[in-house]
Amino acid sequence: IGLAITDIGSITWDGNVYELNDILLTTFENPGVETLSILDQVSSLTGSDGVLEWTGTASHTSKLPTQIRLGAGWHIEDKLRVGVDMVLPANDELSNLDKAVVAVGGDFIPMPWLVLSAGFINGGNYDFKIPAGVTFVIGGGTWEAGIASRDIITFFSETQPTVSFSTGFLRFRV
Repeated sequence: IGLAITDIGSITWDGNVYELNDILLTTFENPGVETLSILDQVSSLTGSDGVLEWTGTASHTSKLPTQIRLGAGWHIEDKLRVGVDMVLPANDELSNLDKAVVAVGGDFIPMPWLVLSAGFINGGNYDFKIPAGVTFVIGGGTWEAGIASRDIITFFSETQPTVSFSTGFLRFRV
């Protein structure tokens, strides 16, 4: 069982600080890239008609996106591991989650050398997702190799695709 509160308070920057102003991108006009030199293009992005309007300042303070995290996990015999995790936004900062995230997942171990993983995630800034994976355990748990996706729905639907495919090799433990 776990409980944590993260990102409490604020951060103050007091050196090399620049503030960007909000602008409407619909009013921005640019003839396009006229040279391969990035430095020559900076003025078209940051000038008086550029997309970025910035000014130097002595310091800037930003509130952090405070979150409350709750979780629990269970080992059921040697064949099943189950866990649940919740992340709750504790303030309305722009970089915080829109809504709470709830995740439930587990590992099923039908044989000592095979681990099947799956779960369900809903909330945050996204719709629900179903992560899944398979891990092969070699040498009594000393070596592992696996393959997984953060959302298997992506392979069957065009709605909110999550390009995610991960592999892992050579996990050592003693």
